[in-house]
Amino acid sequence: MSGRRDPDLEDLFDQDPGLERYANLLRSARLKPPPLDPGFRPALRRRLMHKAYDRYQEQGRLGFLSRLFNGPAFAATAAVAGIVLIAALFVANAGNFFGTGPVQVTTVGSVAVDQPILVSFSQPMNHQSVEQSIQIEPATQVTYSWQGNNLVIQPASGELAPNTQYHVTVAADAKTAPGVKIGQPAVVAVTTAALPSPVPSPSPSPSPPAPPQITAERSLSGPASRIAGWSADGKTLLFIDVASLKSINADGTGLKTIQTGVKLASVAPAGAALAYVTDGGDPKLYLAGLDGSAAQVADGRDVTAIGWQNGKPLVVFQADVGPAGATPQAKLPNPAACLFSPDATKLICATLSQATETSPKVGTTFLFDIASQKSTSWTGFAQRFAWSPDGTRLAYWRDGATFVGAPDGSPGIEILKSIAPNWLSWSPDGKLLLLAGPDGSSIVKADGTGLHQLSQAAFQDPLWAPVGSRFAFVRSDSLWVDDVAVAGNSLDLGAAGEVVSQYEQARIKNDAASAGALLGPSASPVAPSPLSPDLHLGRSFVISSQATAKDVRFTVRLIFSRGANEVRYQDESLVLVGAGTGFKIDSITDSSPRDLGKGPTVNSAAVQDGGVVVVFDSDLDQLSVIGSVGLTGADGKPVALTTSSAGRKLTVIAHLNPGAKYRLTVSNAVKDIAGQPLQDGYEYDFVAVAPVPSPTPSP
Repeated sequence: MSGRRDPDLEDLFDQDPGLERYANLLRSARLKPPPLDPGFRPALRRRLMHKAYDRYQEQGRLGFLSRLFNGPAFAATAAVAGIVLIAALFVANAGNFFGTGPVQVTTVGSVAVDQPILVSFSQPMNHQSVEQSIQIEPATQVTYSWQGNNLVIQPASGELAPNTQYHVTVAADAKTAPGVKIGQPAVVAVTTAALPSPVPSPSPSPSPPAPPQITAERSLSGPASRIAGWSADGKTLLFIDVASLKSINADGTGLKTIQTGVKLASVAPAGAALAYVTDGGDPKLYLAGLDGSAAQVADGRDVTAIGWQNGKPLVVFQADVGPAGATPQAKLPNPAACLFSPDATKLICATLSQATETSPKVGTTFLFDIASQKSTSWTGFAQRFAWSPDGTRLAYWRDGATFVGAPDGSPGIEILKSIAPNWLSWSPDGKLLLLAGPDGSSIVKADGTGLHQLSQAAFQDPLWAPVGSRFAFVRSDSLWVDDVAVAGNSLDLGAAGEVVSQYEQARIKNDAASAGALLGPSASPVAPSPLSPDLHLGRSFVISSQATAKDVRFTVRLIFSRGANEVRYQDESLVLVGAGTGFKIDSITDSSPRDLGKGPTVNSAAVQDGGVVVVFDSDLDQLSVIGSVGLTGADGKPVALTTSSAGRKLTVIAHLNPGAKYRLTVSNAVKDIAGQPLQDGYEYDFVAVAPVPSPTPSP
């Protein structure tokens, strides 16, 4: 019986269960096979032999194609064809029997603004097809070069937009070296270094007398460990980043690496030359132009101090003193850490002897006259020296206080007591002295009067610019620039900016308690506008800021991400007011969210003497800027202006009254080089600043 299911039979079993027993016995029984016919096998053999003979006769009459695809001939032909096909695949796929496979496209996650974007391919590519297939957001004019399978994308302006995520799309039409299309687009993202904080607008100056105040504070680019000097016009700053000598403009643009492996650098007083000492096993002193051009070895020794006399460097090497690369003209009493006077005729030096079990470290200080080789010892140990611009006075820290006195060590004027040594720097006219340390910065007149605290934030290694009222410094291993002006009771922008940073970081971390603690009684916590669940607030940065006698105003850009891709943004306006010794956020206003990659966006707005500078994340269509910018006063009346634009930078020039309020408008007629418009336009309310005064000649 069959083992397959039979519904009718199963019905019978249900009606009479006894029948199922007999059915099972029949299934288990083995039936005896019937006997075969004795003539079956001989008949089958004869039939097979006849069939084989007939097929052999027919094969002799087959045509060429029939014989080709039949029997041994077909096997030989197939073997030859297979060899040809394999050889063709081997050549077409550059030696890979298994084909090119999918093309992998990658890049690094972040770069400095002065570095190119590097896109790496997993196999050789057709360079022209790749370059023609690329789309970059934000829209940027670039040039291409190749390093093996790596495509180097360099912006035509020399630098990328700071604090910006670039998306590079390689279209599906891009081809491999053998000419095979990659088949699907590849998108890589790279984020640039932090955006410089913009210059804030101060309030109108109150009636004199008024103490100095910081009116603008901004972070420049990347890490920094030491400041080397300023250009003569105060527009370019040179600094050492870990072990690389770099330069950057005071507005945060133009970051450039001059030389790697540098441990000491100095700028000539006139800003026309640069000297630096390389690090490593074979240190040398190089002399170059301010931009690092025409560098040449000026001294083959490990120089420890650099001065300038008639535009040429003087150096200290161990105990020898003299022109770079020449015979020493003087010798110090013993090797020491020294600082040249502004005219390089004197040195102030300090030594610190090694401690022993019976004797602690003992410090000595002395003044050394290079021409006479006369050494004048001080009565005590001092450090953190700063020569006045005319070389007649010396500021220093000794015995828990900062002093200003004669370079010979005679008793000076006590300026400020402090447990730790302060960094010191003179204003270019020699009338003010800046004191900076981890607990803040202060400013004082040269005679010790008028001591006034500028900020409670940390400062390190400050250096005044040679013109104007601006100084650079290091904070948390980053480079910063402050503008100082007489601003009456204007609030501390540095301290207010730290509150804004803490608030935004708390929002990013979803720390409602920490964010709420920074709000004043009239402010309410603000959540970002409703967005899809797959978006999150990833980071923020300051676009602009203003200080007045009553409050401080910041505009902050909030960036939202989907996974690792930044896709939306909104701008947030915060107003801060003084509360005790600090600040509280008094009000918060958010704009509606906007999409990234849909046109240019404003990355910073800064007020300058006689105008405003607006920096975008995209290269602009210069023709679209014409007639698209407007300026009105507090009364709503238009103000005459002129505009100029280059790359990402838009400069607006107008006759402005210091202290007066203005509104700048940029319409959505402004487009990037890809033809995309500025979403919803842009508005910026600001207060005009007074012209920077020329330095007063030293008496």
